[in-house]
Amino acid sequence: MFSDFKGRTDADFFGYVASEFAPGCTSAAELDAYKRQQYLDLFEKVPLMPGALEFISVARLKFARIGLATSATARDFSLAMRKYPIQNWFQVIITGEDTLWHKPHPEPYLKALAGLQVNAEDTLVIEDSPNGILAAKSAGCTVAAITTTFSAAQISSAGADFVARSFFDLEQALE
Repeated sequence: MFSDFKGRTDADFFGYVASEFAPGCTSAAELDAYKRQQYLDLFEKVPLMPGALEFISVARLKFARIGLATSATARDFSLAMRKYPIQNWFQVIITGEDTLWHKPHPEPYLKALAGLQVNAEDTLVIEDSPNGILAAKSAGCTVAAITTTFSAAQISSAGADFVARSFFDLEQALE
C-alpha cells in the first residue's frame, strides 16, 4: 500500500486508510494530526538524502532555472527549509497545497513548468517514486529517477528515462 501512495499527499493516504481500514473508528483528520506530531518528534533526527545538497549546487550551475514540485504540505516543507535552507536555489516551489490534483496527476509539474516559463520537452525532472514519474511523464517531461525508495525495476516500469542509484550517480551522469 505504501508504494501506491508514495509521492501523493497525506490527505489521499489518510482518507483511504480511514475509509478502508477504520470506517467509523477514526477520521483522516485524526490520522493526519497523529502523523504530524510524529513527524515533528522525529524531524530533527532525519537526515537529508546523501548527495542532495551537492547535486542541487551542481544543478544550479548546469541549468538556467530550477523548480521543485513536492507532495509535502507547505508546513512540512517549511520545516525542511529551516533545517536545510535551499529554498533560494529554486525559482519555483510547488507544494501539495498549491494544486487541486496531486501526483500521479501532472498538475504539480504543469504548474512548475508554467512558473519557470519552460517547455516540458526541455525539462529534466528528478523523481524517486512511480507516482512522481507518472506525473512528470504525463506533463511531457524527461525523467531521471533515483532508486532511494523504489527498485530500479519499479521506477523503470513507471516510465523513467534514466535510472540512478544516488544523487552522486546522477551528478556524474550530468557531467
